[in-house]
Formats: sequence, structure tokens, C-alpha cells
Amino acid sequence: MGGGSLGCDPCPVGTKLVEADLTCHDERDPRHSCAEPSSDPCPSWPQAACQGGACVADCAPGFEDCGNGICETTDQFLRCGDCNTQCTTGEKCSPTSGCVQACPPGEIDCGLTCANLGTSNLHCGGCNFLASRSVLTKRRHAPRVVPAPM
Repeated sequence: MGGGSLGCDPCPVGTKLVEADLTCHDERDPRHSCAEPSSDPCPSWPQAACQGGACVADCAPGFEDCGNGICETTDQFLRCGDCNTQCTTGEKCSPTSGCVQACPPGEIDCGLTCANLGTSNLHCGGCNFLASRSVLTKRRHAPRVVPAPM
């Protein structure tokens, strides 16, 4: 709790004196630190909580505190699924499956599948673009690209 210069505690139980504004704040409020006498916010505010007088990351699903008190995404190459799993060369991070085989040369990742945009009827020129009938019948006029139904 906060303490005045005369040794008396100016704040009620469960609160602390924040010197920056000289008011009493909930001691569990990460906007005003979790430990005394600091009034600096927790480093990961607004994704923080106070636990046992210390700032801890309060992460949303898909994020984790990897040891620095800040919520970090866990759906990337260096942190795939958790803080300690790193994909290797030739792999990509799948949000549902962890590290999986990356697309082979000449194909790109179109979500749940790899596709060659020059030959795929379902990903013609771009992910989720269906080839028009003219492309499928190999007519000589320019292909028409239409978005695939979602």
C-alpha cells in the first residue's frame, strides 16, 4: 500500500497511492503498475494483469508471453503454436497444425492448399479465382478471371 511521509497509509486497503497523480488506485490495476512505489504502467499494458504484485501478460488466444512480459503471436515461423516451437527451412506455420511442409517451388500458399497460379483451375492467376470457361476450353481470347464463391 502507499505510505505518506509521516508513516500513515493514505489509501484504503486494496489500493495504493500513485505518486504521479497523488490518488489511490486499485493495486491490481496494471495501468498504474502492480508493485509499489512505481506508478509506471506494466510494459504490456493493455494486455496485462497484476498477479502477486507483479505484471504478467494477459494474452488473447493465439498470443503468448514468451518471457518478456509482452503478448506475442504464436502463428509465425519463429513461434509456431507456442513460444518454443520454431519451424525449419521448408516448413510454414499453420494456425491449426503447427509446422507443416511449405509449398514446393512454383506454387504459392492459398490458405489450405498450395497452387500453381498458372495451371490451377481453382486458383487461376490468384488464390480463389476460378478459371473461366474460355480458359478451360483453351480458346484463343484472353482469359476472364472471376472470384471463386466463398
